[in-house]
Amino acid sequence: MSRHPDSERRRHVIMFAVADRAEQEAFHQLIKKDNLPYTLLFPESVSNVEELSKTHDVDIIVTDLKFQNGGFADWLILWPQPFILLFDFIDHNMVDEMVSNETSDFLIRDKEGTYLTTLPHRIRKILNYKESMDRHNIHLQATERRYLDLVQALPDIIYSLDDRGMFNFVNDAVRAIGYEPYELLGKHFSSILDPADIPRVSRETVLPRYTGKKTGDVGAPKLFDERRTGERKTAGLEVRVIPGPHLPDRQKQMIGAVIAYGEVSAVGFSNTMLEGGFGSVGIIRDITTRKEHENLLRKSLAEKEVLLKEIHHRVKNNLQIISSLLSLQSNYFENDNDYRLYLDTQMQVQSMALVHEQLYLSENLSRIDMTQYFNRLCDALFDIYRQTDHVSYHITATEVFLRPEVATPLALLTAELISNSLKHAFPKDRHGRIEITLKEREKLSYTLTVKDNGIGMNNKEQQKGTETTGLGLLLIRNLTEQLKGTIEELDTPGTGFRINFSTALE
Repeated sequence: MSRHPDSERRRHVIMFAVADRAEQEAFHQLIKKDNLPYTLLFPESVSNVEELSKTHDVDIIVTDLKFQNGGFADWLILWPQPFILLFDFIDHNMVDEMVSNETSDFLIRDKEGTYLTTLPHRIRKILNYKESMDRHNIHLQATERRYLDLVQALPDIIYSLDDRGMFNFVNDAVRAIGYEPYELLGKHFSSILDPADIPRVSRETVLPRYTGKKTGDVGAPKLFDERRTGERKTAGLEVRVIPGPHLPDRQKQMIGAVIAYGEVSAVGFSNTMLEGGFGSVGIIRDITTRKEHENLLRKSLAEKEVLLKEIHHRVKNNLQIISSLLSLQSNYFENDNDYRLYLDTQMQVQSMALVHEQLYLSENLSRIDMTQYFNRLCDALFDIYRQTDHVSYHITATEVFLRPEVATPLALLTAELISNSLKHAFPKDRHGRIEITLKEREKLSYTLTVKDNGIGMNNKEQQKGTETTGLGLLLIRNLTEQLKGTIEELDTPGTGFRINFSTALE
């Protein structure tokens, strides 16, 4: 009776609950005359309304304040169906109080009864609106179902919290850590955290420490119950999650990476506009395996660093042994040229030994602090050539760090330039100074300058060492080529060289 086609149109069921039987009959005849697709029900009491509602699928209710002395009209707001109230003009001041939404309407009766001809149009308008809302709700429910299915299929734990930090939703992924979703509803987020982590990530304990401080986005606290939205959300917060009662191995904790932000409704406004306050939504991603791999990698890297430092230490010791053996042989040299060759060889061995010593003493095996290295190199060379009393040195190489494969040829090059100055620039205990400067011209491009204020390369006194000096300059040029750099002699008092080179990887 309630739902069947009539001229390819669906028949809607109207509960016409008015006190005046003549009005009922008049409307019935109007529906019949215009062949409208409506089925009319005429209840006699409120209990009869309930009985008819159980046996018929009522689409809309039409009633007035006289039916059952207004007892039915007072309860209309509780009924799920839309309704139209018929008012006598004398009762028109009650319209705003009783008709308050789009699925309800009213008509004022007139003596001529023309309002009944208008009533079908009002019914059609409300039914159209209801059908539109039903279609929208069906689409919305289908969309929500798809999103819920998607959320439930994700391996990450998805949660939402109310303004007190209590769970009001958590997806099925939480079962992987031993909890049933329904068990967490109404519980605080901290109930799944390692107790030691709670003071570090909870709003109640963290925010008081930031009172009156400007943090900016970077320094802002990371919270599991975040209230901010957009780019300022909490990200990268790592917490330890205690296993739930349904996890067989309850000794193993999960390490989770939390992303949390202020809740936003489906239509785009924040939850502060809704009753219940401003909640949070978030994701917990299991990074336990990743952290275990990181720890293993860190441990392996530490072991390799220890091994590499030991290698550098042993190389340095072996070079030191070679230097000592050379020193023992120096007692058997019969002329000055042989002795100078010994000093040059010892200088070169010491230069390489210092590179390896600097590496195994350094915390970073991938780069060498050239300021520290040059200071140690100068001390060693001044001791080898016994020039500590009358010659001084000055080093400028602030914040320059180079890779070992660059630092080694540069060390030999610098040692050769300094030794040439110590051997030839200050004869007969002449007082003087050697300056070593290493600076970055531009990114990954450097300039090394070594100069002295000695007698100069063209002085006759220096020509006595021409053979050694020529071999030394040949070594300097070869080392410069190894650095893929350029060398130029400076036009200054004494002797000076400038080497430009790059450390960019090819």
